[in-house]
Amino acid sequence: MVTRKVQPKTGVVSYSFGATPPLPLNTIVQLMSEQCRLCRKTFEEFKKLIEEHQAVIAAASP
Repeated sequence: MVTRKVQPKTGVVSYSFGATPPLPLNTIVQLMSEQCRLCRKTFEEFKKLIEEHQAVIAAASP
């Protein structure tokens, strides 16, 4: 990771290279579980929209 720092008084810019500490696994699992839940909910609503479109198309077909 690259970090850019600017000294407010002098305007001197410096860069540092290094790693960031890993995220705790429990934090990642919690966040990803919520993302999964929201994705699943969105997908279910999308399926309802497709079914609605199919019904309209079927009703308009001769």
